[in-house]
Amino acid sequence: MDFDYLRKFYRRPRESAALELLEFPESYPGLAPWNEFETRVRFSRCPSFRPYSVWALQMREKTAQVRRVEWDHVADAQLRDTLPDGPPTAYGADAELPLAAANRLLDDLAALSLPPFLPINTVGIDGVTFGIHFGNSWRSAKLSWWGDPPKAWQPMVTLYDDAITLFEKLLPVSTAQNPQMQYGSKPSA
Repeated sequence: MDFDYLRKFYRRPRESAALELLEFPESYPGLAPWNEFETRVRFSRCPSFRPYSVWALQMREKTAQVRRVEWDHVADAQLRDTLPDGPPTAYGADAELPLAAANRLLDDLAALSLPPFLPINTVGIDGVTFGIHFGNSWRSAKLSWWGDPPKAWQPMVTLYDDAITLFEKLLPVSTAQNPQMQYGSKPSA
């Protein structure tokens, strides 16, 4: 996810706060703070009409954790005029990850070989943007794609899908993705 790009569109205080939560899930309010240098990889999904999600994998000595942060940008867009101030409609959750599964995921990501600079021939308006950000300020890689990825990136997309499936099995049911909620509005009483 390119947060600098998103900041061009989301400039109101609530939206800026939401982007901060997504970009730095380690400091999500109400959850135990994480050291950002222990985060190994982040996965993101930004659909046009559903909540944005970021999953961060953190490794410490002999433990692995995943944190999911979600922002219901549709709900916040509807609050723009009636309730312009206030915190973003965001949700966060943590889960412990089996160390072997976390190491296998990181090893599989490190073993990927794909061409990073492919011609861009995709055009569209609505859809889903996906991303993987690996590493830290000393060495990192960030790749994202909108809609269908390039064929040469399919091994990475398979790893992405497998990682999200694993994370979601361990995390509590997503508040933002709960089928009993009405997206873009307050939950019914």
